[in-house]
Amino acid sequence: MKAKLKISFYPRANYFNPHCKGNSPQMWVNKMVDINNIISLDSKLTLGAHNIDNVSGNVTLRFTNGTERFVPLGQTEPIPVSPHEYSYIDDSNEVLCRLEIRQVQKTLVDETACNVFYIVLGNEATSDELLLQTAQQIIDLTTKYSGGEGEIIIPKII
Repeated sequence: MKAKLKISFYPRANYFNPHCKGNSPQMWVNKMVDINNIISLDSKLTLGAHNIDNVSGNVTLRFTNGTERFVPLGQTEPIPVSPHEYSYIDDSNEVLCRLEIRQVQKTLVDETACNVFYIVLGNEATSDELLLQTAQQIIDLTTKYSGGEGEIIIPKII
């Protein structure tokens, strides 16, 4: 008999919201991740922060084919990826963000991260104005509290 693996995915804002209502201890991680989480709660958009120094080549948003490597945040061993899930994948065929809500250990943003890229996600009901405003807010707060500089990059659709 094969063991079944059940993975539950919840939008990040839904995960963090109970922590902000006083039901759980406050979860502070580090400046860049905290900025990401606070803006996600405020905008109600799904955001992702990734250490770009650990990315292999380019990042592509595409559907998986089942051959990708996926090591979820907090784990050390890869788990299987089903075909036809949309994910951000680098040139080494490693998933960086699965279904926009499950990030990986490879691009973990810790206190030593110097080069971070943020993903700002919406849907057909999300205005371009909100996406750009949120991206600019991330840049403004990150540069204010962590230094550096930032730019908004709008991906090409291929």
